[in-house]
Amino acid sequence: MRSEPVAKALSYGLLALLMAAYASYTFQLFGFIPQYVSDEVYYVSAAHNLLVAYGLAPNATVPVPNYLNLEHPPLAKYLIALSIWALGLRPYAWRLPGWALGEAALLLAYLVGVRLTERWGLARYAGGLAAASALALDPNYWVQHGLALLDPYAGFFGLLALYLALRAKGTGGLLLAALAVGLAAASKETAAPLAVALAVYAYLKTRRLLPAAAALLIPLATYLALSAPLMALLGLDKWLAQGPLHMAGWDVESGHLPPYALGQISTPWGWLLDINPFYMGLGLYASTSPPLLLAWLALSAYAFALRDRDLAAAASFPLSIYLALWLVYALGNHTLLSFYVSSFSPMSDAFVGAALVDLTARYLKAEGARGAWRP
Repeated sequence: MRSEPVAKALSYGLLALLMAAYASYTFQLFGFIPQYVSDEVYYVSAAHNLLVAYGLAPNATVPVPNYLNLEHPPLAKYLIALSIWALGLRPYAWRLPGWALGEAALLLAYLVGVRLTERWGLARYAGGLAAASALALDPNYWVQHGLALLDPYAGFFGLLALYLALRAKGTGGLLLAALAVGLAAASKETAAPLAVALAVYAYLKTRRLLPAAAALLIPLATYLALSAPLMALLGLDKWLAQGPLHMAGWDVESGHLPPYALGQISTPWGWLLDINPFYMGLGLYASTSPPLLLAWLALSAYAFALRDRDLAAAASFPLSIYLALWLVYALGNHTLLSFYVSSFSPMSDAFVGAALVDLTARYLKAEGARGAWRP
């Protein structure tokens, strides 16, 4: 069909414009902020201190010296450190990896949208654009990807895992998705529940236990492999005590906020309505998008009712993280914050865009079928 290359070229052009606008706005807002913003004081300090500890950079003044942020996994800080090593201890250097992942996340959202709506022919390009546009309109991911924070890294690798799982033709593709889940969890531990969602999807897709088991074990192995440099630096006992064990206690207990931040605590249900978004400083808030989040939950019910395995998976991947945060709250950690949403919102945003196109296509198909029977 001659319309196929035209539709593809048009969608690619619109995606390129969206990505260019996103990059331009990112640079205009975040490229000229000269100081540390919010938790950059911790994560940039930890990234620089890692370089110093391994002899890769001379010591310099950072807000928190001799601090490695072991209460969170290391991958995002490795990437921030790599950029600092290459470009120096400058604001644009520590923020640049997040900017790059933000652009890549838009492309991934597009690909996820196309994959989820490919049954509808040319409409799949609308599905891709809708998915990417939904992510571009997400204020939570937007503000965090512009800064050197951890949750956007987890969200990006989670979206990568979803894409790899959806396009997997066999066990090999699912193993790559499991590796991506490991990268997400090694960026921030909030992404770890994705392993359960992937294991369920892997079993439903293959009807074999081995891929499901691999979906649980590969993320753990990835986290341990990426933590090996810290084990070598600190010793296994000290790493265990200050890393995973401290992280587990940190995640299920309240009270790890300074007194001035206690007024910014939010709840998993509050995120759905953007209640009490976290103030990052400089007039920036980790606000959520109630329309996107509420649409995600509503369309998740639609996907489950359809019993569409791929649509249901796209809904379930972010849902695994969201429900785990509910569990954390139930276990006693009542100091949750709105910026956690970015660990799953790239997936939920892409799902919303694709599911809306799928719903529209099904409605138009049904209307066309009914019209054929009208006198």
